[in-house]
Amino acid sequence: MSSQFLSLLSAYCAVFFLNYFGLKYQKKKPAISFFCARVLWLDDTSSKYFAQVLLLVSVSCSIWEKISTTNFCVVTEKGDVMAISAQEAKEFESEVNNWMQENKPVDPGFILPETFMEVGTDQQFEYLRDWQNKVYEAGFVGMAWPKEYGGGGMAQEFQDLATKSMAIHKVPFLPNTIGLNWAGPLILHMGTEADKQKYIKGILSGEDIWCQGFSEPDHGSDLGNSQCKATKDGDEYVINGSKIWTSLGTYAKYMILLARTSAGGDSKYAGLSYFLAPMDVEGVDPKPIKKLTGEYGFCQTYFDDARIPASCLMG
Repeated sequence: MSSQFLSLLSAYCAVFFLNYFGLKYQKKKPAISFFCARVLWLDDTSSKYFAQVLLLVSVSCSIWEKISTTNFCVVTEKGDVMAISAQEAKEFESEVNNWMQENKPVDPGFILPETFMEVGTDQQFEYLRDWQNKVYEAGFVGMAWPKEYGGGGMAQEFQDLATKSMAIHKVPFLPNTIGLNWAGPLILHMGTEADKQKYIKGILSGEDIWCQGFSEPDHGSDLGNSQCKATKDGDEYVINGSKIWTSLGTYAKYMILLARTSAGGDSKYAGLSYFLAPMDVEGVDPKPIKKLTGEYGFCQTYFDDARIPASCLMG
């Protein structure tokens, strides 16, 4: 590989570094181009090489200028196009960073868990749920979710910047993890209009906490061997069985529940159904599990002829 080629490659890479630190070349581009056009007619190899480098720098700067002013476009499910410019992103990032810095909670005086799976006391739970509600009211949760259901109706870029800011400022986590990352996106994707109106805002605000009902005591995370049953009875399903490692089970209003609605089939996964199951019905009993540390963070949830509406079935 020739030294001239390496030099050209180095010059090309250097352009982006220089532009990053604010190199202002705009007014000099016509002069650079004119100079290069003349030098390229010369026979002197060194002069031609120098002109090639200058042309490469000029072209690269033009490309960088175009990239730096390009809008970020997002197409919504309805086909609407939302775009934010680099300037808008910069201004919003400053806004959300200022808010996080000003509103970062002080030390509550008790140990805070690192994840939603470790929330073991009412004090911890209420503190974290209040924090999620505060962030939501400030407009920094569900920013890209549809506005008609309680979201911000904005480009995903805004939410990405807000989430980044939360990490930078090391604020408490949002406890409704299952709702925000599992239930909510699924409901928005395939739920009915009634489902979206009923569930989405409560997920974002933290008012309605969600838990997960997948693993079982005798089968662990081998979901294909799930034995929890859901039997259709008129306009309801009757649930019997149990789920384990149910984080936030004692605080949750709803559970994303896997239950077997039929037996047999071509595979062990046949007959499994997915429900948005209420936790506040008769026959549902989440019992906290005490860990070796003496703390609580999980539940075993029992279903004993628990009746849930048939409309809870998602698929």
